[in-house]
Amino acid sequence: MSRILIFLGLQAYAVGMAFYQWSMQGVRTDEAKYLLDIPYPQPPLGRFILGWTEVIPFQELLWRVLIASLLVHAVFLIWRIAAKTSRTSRVFLCLAWLLSAAVLMQMGTVMMAPVTAVQGLVLVALAYFVPLKKSRWVAFGIGILWFASLFTAYQAVLYLPLVIDALRRTKTPWKEQVLYVIGPVILVFAYAFTNPLIIASFHNAGTENENVPFLLWFWYLGRLMLTGGSAVLTVMGLWGMLRYRRFGLIGSFVLLSAFCFISFREYYDVLFTPLFIGGAIFFFQQRKNRAFPFLPLVAGLVAATILLLWLFPWMTLPGPARAVIQEITARNQTGTILISGPFGHHWQYESRTAIERYRVESLPSAQAAICLNPCAEMNPTWIKLREEPEVWVRP
Repeated sequence: MSRILIFLGLQAYAVGMAFYQWSMQGVRTDEAKYLLDIPYPQPPLGRFILGWTEVIPFQELLWRVLIASLLVHAVFLIWRIAAKTSRTSRVFLCLAWLLSAAVLMQMGTVMMAPVTAVQGLVLVALAYFVPLKKSRWVAFGIGILWFASLFTAYQAVLYLPLVIDALRRTKTPWKEQVLYVIGPVILVFAYAFTNPLIIASFHNAGTENENVPFLLWFWYLGRLMLTGGSAVLTVMGLWGMLRYRRFGLIGSFVLLSAFCFISFREYYDVLFTPLFIGGAIFFFQQRKNRAFPFLPLVAGLVAATILLLWLFPWMTLPGPARAVIQEITARNQTGTILISGPFGHHWQYESRTAIERYRVESLPSAQAAICLNPCAEMNPTWIKLREEPEVWVRP
């Protein structure tokens, strides 16, 4: 009965966080690229699955709930793999996952980063904590998980050392291990090189920090590590993986850090969280019979999370796209919607009519013009619907 209540409580937490994200009245452009069935330089598996649901009216809310639920219920796996630690340590580790700033910021978003983080947590479990049979079928299953992870998000390749450690535990012939490790990597890169957009996105990811002062690169990386474990879990995780020299954790941490050093995105912080959980488990395993300050640590974790969420609220406000499109749609006019200035896929997601780049010659066939950048002088017959952003509509 208690397990059922815990499950229901966690599910209520997930649904609440999903509704919180949904109540912001809009999708972010990074979410829209998954919700829309459009060509995009991302691995196909996640987008393909989300594409099945495009016709569902509540598609956005559905996936917010599902991804939030996946993140929340990952604590059952954490509870399982921390079995060799004390009960209070297991409770703390579960709270550290649920209350870390990275998980809270990702819970209820329609992104592949939290999905990849859960896949990373599974790889941590397979590499060190879950008993594995010495079987070729187990090795094959790890290879399939590795394949699915890579085709969910390219960043999964940063967990390569964990896959190597997991396959080594199966004691299968080394040639098979190499096949299961390298085969999916070759396939995903072969897929990537078939699309020029993907190659361009790789180049952009590797050069996007070029115009940022070099010292800020270190600041951005440190920020991701702090939010990834809300400082408290960060310190414990780093101590555990370094003190007890776990190749998979250290190797994945180094790869992830190097990647984030040259390619900063706020949502990459959650990719650190499963690594810190793994390191913290080793930290607590060596102290199973020692008392530790549970309440002060939880209080510190909560305080750090609140502070980090206040300092770094990544993409808290999705922008005015939904409100603007609803105001335009309420007028029941026909015609395209023109946008002046840079705009993301969230505008396309919110609008059921065509979105085009603003051109003066397109105004006669348009119902509205949204001026994110200054528009040319509008026809005097047009009506200004709102000031921020500036929106003009036909009378």
